[in-house]
Amino acid sequence: MQSHNSKAYFGNILPSRMFWILLGALIFQGFYLLLTKELRIGFPLDDAWIHQTYARNLATHLRWEFVPGHLSGGSTSPLWTLLLVPGHWLPSELFLGWTFLISLCLFAASGYLFEIIAERLTGIKLRFPLFGLIFLSEWHLLWAANSGMETILLIFLYLLLIFWFVTDQKYTWRFAFICALLIWVRPDAITFIGVFGLQFLDDLFHKKVAIRICWKLILLFATSILIYGLFNYFVTGTFFPNTFYAKQSEYAVLYETPLLQRIGSILLIPLTGIGVLLLPAWIYQVFDWIRNSQIKYLSFVIWILAFVMLYALRLPVTYQHGRYFIPLIPVYLLVGIIGFMHLISVIKGRFATVILLSWKISLVMIAFIFFLLGANAYSRDVAIIESEMVAASQWISVNTNPAAIIAAHDIGALGFYSNRKIIDLAGLISPDVIPIISNEEGLRYYLNEKNANYLMTFPDWYTTLPRGKKVVYAGNDPYVIESGGSHMTVYDWQE
Repeated sequence: MQSHNSKAYFGNILPSRMFWILLGALIFQGFYLLLTKELRIGFPLDDAWIHQTYARNLATHLRWEFVPGHLSGGSTSPLWTLLLVPGHWLPSELFLGWTFLISLCLFAASGYLFEIIAERLTGIKLRFPLFGLIFLSEWHLLWAANSGMETILLIFLYLLLIFWFVTDQKYTWRFAFICALLIWVRPDAITFIGVFGLQFLDDLFHKKVAIRICWKLILLFATSILIYGLFNYFVTGTFFPNTFYAKQSEYAVLYETPLLQRIGSILLIPLTGIGVLLLPAWIYQVFDWIRNSQIKYLSFVIWILAFVMLYALRLPVTYQHGRYFIPLIPVYLLVGIIGFMHLISVIKGRFATVILLSWKISLVMIAFIFFLLGANAYSRDVAIIESEMVAASQWISVNTNPAAIIAAHDIGALGFYSNRKIIDLAGLISPDVIPIISNEEGLRYYLNEKNANYLMTFPDWYTTLPRGKKVVYAGNDPYVIESGGSHMTVYDWQE
């Protein structure tokens, strides 16, 4: 019965809503891409090129390799890498078009799901998809949709699960199947199963469900985790990909920062933009759910807070606009919008009307301002990657011996363009680097032992490692300098 109602619900709003949401996604995402025309279109972070390299080698050699001939576990998102593979069966550099096309589809579908979830939870059905367009215009989400990373896929799967969750379709095979896929998108995504777990325990306590009904989720989820672990063990010898261990080792110094400061810096991410104006409504809605014992919806809030705490304890990094936490933003926005719409319905009086009007105007203005600021940030990020990582990698491809061994901290574009053997100083494809990842003397000895020919890095990333080495290439475009960084530099390690 529920499935029939769900289909009818989709059918009633699909034609007009989906058109406007698809148009909005196309315009917003296209605007961000057009701003990168100063250089050629690319990605705002080097890690996107890691996925492209694995996808290209899988499409070409049918092997899970970053450097051809060497199995490695540098991709944290096997499912996203698989989605990129068809792009490398296309001519020339159309893989970029394929990447942005599937990102657009996922972005628009996520906006559509956000619209119908918000409409259902607020009880307000608008003729124009306002909620979906709020989602599509949020600058973090736009940055993620154009990043070439798995983030937008993860957001889509979260919102799909949330829709089935709030429409009481969580004890179904399809819900279980999508839950089982989460770990293949990103390892930390399995924490989202906690949302279901809390609701299951509540249903079990109130005798709304029997344990036997949950077996399909447990079976699929356990099987998926087992296969995922075996896949990584076959490739790397560990249960999780190398990135899982390398990142924690590289940023271990951040543990010295007070815990509350770490938590605060993470919580600032969803608040940077329209989120800060939705904070009062978010708090109001959370307390309303607590007052009415709405465990079903409180489980989302608990998941957000638990996710933040997990990262604050294990990987308190907020670089690249807090990309690890961007998947939390749609859930935060949902709670804030629900609270905002409820406040509008309960607050009365002339003074309250003035406050609400000012609040609405401020929301529009802040959303627009950060939309433009986000576009500028995206353009700058792409320019830096293209003029530093990509340019240096292309120089290496043309000006070094094909048998040269290159040591580098950023290996994405290098792996894609150089066609050289690589020593990964971040440990993603060179796991034996992880124990000495912050030990520059140890790294120096390691590079000598491995007969490295060149070192490619930003000079300010290391204190002593490049000292005394001859510079054979350095970037010269202004973008990274304007952002307070230094040029990507290639050193002759043998001299």
